[in-house]
Amino acid sequence: MAMEFKQSWAVLQEKHPGFCALLRTIYSSEDPVDAKMTRARQALEYMLQARCLSLHRAYTDIHKTLGMLQQKGDMEDFYALQAHIVRAVANTYIHATLASLMQGQVQTARTQQDLEEVGRALCVVVDWFLEKEGLQQGPAPSPQKATIRIVEKLAQEEGAAGAAKDETRAIEMDFALDDGEEQSWDVCGEWTKFFTGIQFSKRLFRNVPDDILRRWVKMMPRILHRYYLVLTRAASGKNDIKYLKGADGHLAGRVTKCRLGGNYRLLWYLSPGKVFNILGIVSHDDQEMFEAAKGVIGQEGRLTGYVYWAPRRFLRRLYSCRIQNRYARHSLETMLILESRFNYDETQRLVVKKAGGVANLSVVGNAGSGKSVVGFHWISKRMEKQEHCLYLTMSSNLVDRISSSYHEEMDTDGQEKTILPLPGDLAFNKDWLIFEDIFSFLHKVPKVREQEAAGEIRYMNPQESFHFFRQVCQNIKTGWGKLQEAGMTQDEKIMLAWRKIHGIIKGCIPNKNKLDYNQEPLHIRPHLSPEEYIRRERDVSKHQQLSEQAREFLYTQVLSRYEAALKDCHLGDDNDLARYVLHASTPRQKWQAAFLDECQDLTEVELLALGYQLKHCAHKLMASDRCQIIQPTLFDPAQMLTDMNRLGKVDFSSAPAESRQSQYLHYNYRSTQEIVAFQNFIMARLARAQSLHEEEKVPIRAMEHMHGEKPVWIKQGRENAAALQELLTELNETKLMPLIADRNQLDEAEASRKDMDDMAACKGLEYPSVLLVDICSDMYRTSADTAWPWRYFYVGATRAQKKLVIYENRELQFSPAIHNFAKEAAEKGVIAYCEDLQAVKPGSSKTWRQWLFDWLSDITQEDRIVMAENYEQAGRFQAAADIYHDLLAEGYGEEYIRCQGRAYLEAKQYEEAGRLYGQSAHARMYWEDMLQHYPLPGASCLAIAILLMKPEEPGAWRKLRERFQADRKDEDWQTCLQQAVAQPEVRRSLALWQQAQWRQLGRMAEETLHLLRAE
Repeated sequence: MAMEFKQSWAVLQEKHPGFCALLRTIYSSEDPVDAKMTRARQALEYMLQARCLSLHRAYTDIHKTLGMLQQKGDMEDFYALQAHIVRAVANTYIHATLASLMQGQVQTARTQQDLEEVGRALCVVVDWFLEKEGLQQGPAPSPQKATIRIVEKLAQEEGAAGAAKDETRAIEMDFALDDGEEQSWDVCGEWTKFFTGIQFSKRLFRNVPDDILRRWVKMMPRILHRYYLVLTRAASGKNDIKYLKGADGHLAGRVTKCRLGGNYRLLWYLSPGKVFNILGIVSHDDQEMFEAAKGVIGQEGRLTGYVYWAPRRFLRRLYSCRIQNRYARHSLETMLILESRFNYDETQRLVVKKAGGVANLSVVGNAGSGKSVVGFHWISKRMEKQEHCLYLTMSSNLVDRISSSYHEEMDTDGQEKTILPLPGDLAFNKDWLIFEDIFSFLHKVPKVREQEAAGEIRYMNPQESFHFFRQVCQNIKTGWGKLQEAGMTQDEKIMLAWRKIHGIIKGCIPNKNKLDYNQEPLHIRPHLSPEEYIRRERDVSKHQQLSEQAREFLYTQVLSRYEAALKDCHLGDDNDLARYVLHASTPRQKWQAAFLDECQDLTEVELLALGYQLKHCAHKLMASDRCQIIQPTLFDPAQMLTDMNRLGKVDFSSAPAESRQSQYLHYNYRSTQEIVAFQNFIMARLARAQSLHEEEKVPIRAMEHMHGEKPVWIKQGRENAAALQELLTELNETKLMPLIADRNQLDEAEASRKDMDDMAACKGLEYPSVLLVDICSDMYRTSADTAWPWRYFYVGATRAQKKLVIYENRELQFSPAIHNFAKEAAEKGVIAYCEDLQAVKPGSSKTWRQWLFDWLSDITQEDRIVMAENYEQAGRFQAAADIYHDLLAEGYGEEYIRCQGRAYLEAKQYEEAGRLYGQSAHARMYWEDMLQHYPLPGASCLAIAILLMKPEEPGAWRKLRERFQADRKDEDWQTCLQQAVAQPEVRRSLALWQQAQWRQLGRMAEETLHLLRAE
């Protein structure tokens, strides 16, 4: 058979010498063979989307042939032949099929429509294959001439007084397009080369109804084509195109609009370099987007932070959306807002490029610099090579949100929904990328599970560990005065003790310089000695933090009692878990690439445990920002990189420089220039109190077109406090997000409030409007380290996108440093300082209070969506669901179901959650999650188990019965069954299974139900 295959291959080479040369070009690339094969299969499967029976039969024959060759033939030739079949089918077979069909006697409208669909599919498949290899395609046929009816309205936009008359112009193009119009555009035509690229914001589809998005998808190619004709023809109908272009022959400085339907318009701007900038899809009276467009006009080339597509690729994507009927906002974002299409700045591009060639890369970036975006772009590059990837971070809420978004796009069989095949687009298996919070990742180590199953110990997560620590400390009645000033409360002293013991004494690695990284397992002592503690803290801080008496109290009283209490209760904290992983486990070998996010909040022991578990992982990218340390650690990115390299046995002498030095990002894509200026002002103060790398002191840059009001600092005072409280009462949480330093410092009543977040909960999130309450004051009272207040202040200030308000209740009487900081910031014009909320604001006729209310109340729908997304990430699911409920008419049904369902689950309303999830297109995914992670009562557990059954499997009902009885021995089976069958969702499922197509399964179900009832 092998000889016959070789002969067939020789004949193929003789008949298609040109294409064989192409194959050699394709398969000499660095892409792995599996990725090439996947792309070839995608192209074949894509042809099935054309509604042509002949193509279906052809695909079946090809599939059989490939299967035979794969079993019997030489694999290298098999891959090449498979690629040849893709190209041969595209160039030969489909053309022949089309020709034969077009010569047939019966030509119905449906057949003609099928032919047009296949023709466009052919054009796309051929083009992406050629473009992938940089090969030139022959000249495409000229687009058919179409009657163009354009009515242009040149309208001078009202600008500020004294503005230049030709500052911004609007040209409205009424194409009079309808869905039945014949399409004259060609996605592979030469006309697409007129445009350099298509560029738009990642929030383009926010606030836009689905029916308008559907029309946009259908109209966008025609708009581009008509616009091209307008710009390249001397005249169009009765219109003066020269006037349209302007006296200088260019369209620069003008905004063009086109009706999409109803009150909605598409706004765009063509840059001098012919980049088509889509400014927004806005309602007729929405001027905010048009005003924001002024920051884009005049910008040349690619805008950092925007999404950029080559014109042909963009048109192909739109065509994919059409043939798959994907018009909803979430679907379009999945298809078009791709991280691989973001315009990265030079440093970000360099980071992604370098990360592919080194074993370990450390990325240090300020808040909003895009560390996570770069990390996920890097992961997508690794997944293109079909590598198993891992994402790790501290926040379980952030993991849930990212994981949910990722899995929503997966079918139940684990395959990504088929899209138009393009270079780099693979049918990922969902198991290739795992999302985990760091505690869960370490907790799943087999040795840890065995230890817990034997009843030897139970490990607590960081939150549980702190609460247990506080209970122990509350029983220590004396000695607390040695820690800090007399003005500190008992809870504040406990917090200070926790920072020292958890982050340094137990969190640092003893005798680190003598650690043998080649050991398996690694053995380290339980904690630092007092002498090591002094030395380690002095290395990273500009100020000695604790007196000798305070250190003695921590070691002899607090630490000893805490350790004894853990032992007596058979418990371990998160540091103990990491240490046990080092002592008892072996490294795992499942992943080829791992992205570790927010590393600065990990203790040294936890970082070492992660590196040890991932020492066989070929590539690791680690993101951090020391200025955002809010957990007590002595984190150092350089030391982390050294440890990872030593664990991975990297040869330092031959390793590239980037594997030994951290890469720094200095851009903020989140906030306005005014907030970034305040961020830099805080950084300058932080640098006085903390030793920072010179690169960390470099001022942060903001996006040039993002402007807003300066942060507002409200002076401390009884009247201002009362007026601010009234203001907060009038404003709800969808307009202003209050942030505090640490919820653990509040009393029980205040801590239970859900209308505020603390620094730990809001890490990694962003809000349109933020109010910082007593951030610096509280941290000055609970820490001897003067860097801590400014770190917390920095984290809080950088959560704000557009509006920032600050109030420090103890600004004057407790910490003069805070008052002086505010005064200095006001003198340098960094903030607006409000001394009296009832006084008239300078430059306005309103009082400060009224101005703040109007300013903070002016929130767009997009801002509300951002708030909802961040509430969800922070675990405030009901607040997020309330916002999405108000937006149901705008197409946010799936988001509402997701958040409201989680809110029900958190409230243990399991039946309500199961019923709501049943309305989702992803019901099975939600039900599986309920079954695996929540302690459902018997009836609800059985009901969801029934809903998740695959009735086509033999003995499915019997397996269900056996599984349920084995897992739920204490439940009354008959009662649970009756309650479960009474639920509407289960009855509907049973009715569905008993329809004609499931008649046999229906009989099986009836028989099994009879057996169940008899027990």
